[in-house]
Amino acid sequence: MKKIVLNISIVAAGLIFFVSCGDSEKPATNLDSVRQPEVSATINGEVLYQEKCMVCHGADGKQNTMGAADLSSSTLNHETVLAIISSGKNNMKAFSPELSDEQIDAVAEYAESLRK
Repeated sequence: MKKIVLNISIVAAGLIFFVSCGDSEKPATNLDSVRQPEVSATINGEVLYQEKCMVCHGADGKQNTMGAADLSSSTLNHETVLAIISSGKNNMKAFSPELSDEQIDAVAEYAESLRK
């Protein structure tokens, strides 16, 4: 009896696996849009800063690698910080092609939080 239950469990697990790995090219149905609501990702300025800025500016904004500004002593207003992140300045590349306006704003807010 235990072998039968075990075999049924294995077969059921296999079926679940194959069904969940089904063809991704299947045509959409009306129910697909109902079951899959849009989910907006949370934009985390600190994570983006760590990924894009920390190598030059450092975790605390004071690293100054390759001429990067000391963010901890910056007195720039928010609009100027946004413009620099978007368009770049001196050796700093422009991030507007790869980051959305919302992401740039989140990075700017985080960078501004590093001020003394």
